[in-house]
Amino acid sequence: MTEVEANHNSPVFLNRFIETFFFFGSYFDCLDARMKRDDPNRIAAEAIFFGQGTKSVLATNGEERTMRNVKIDVWRSYFARFGMVEAELSTASLYHADLVAKKFS
Repeated sequence: MTEVEANHNSPVFLNRFIETFFFFGSYFDCLDARMKRDDPNRIAAEAIFFGQGTKSVLATNGEERTMRNVKIDVWRSYFARFGMVEAELSTASLYHADLVAKKFS
């Protein structure tokens, strides 16, 4: 599970392109460092998630667009309108996240 910290919702194409280039580029770099190019899981991730995500951000508008990531400050102001406030993660949550991370390292 990931929480995206990118602005893929700019009305300016060049801004969306730059954000998308760096965002998906980092994923491709990670895959390149850890997986063989012919790995079926890598091929599926590149085609389904990254390929469709890039197409959604750069080549579609309106209802056709399925990916509209925004930065955390946008979410903070949105939730604040409904009286929601941020909360620290519990110690148990942090411990669990650490266990999961160690399992895959």
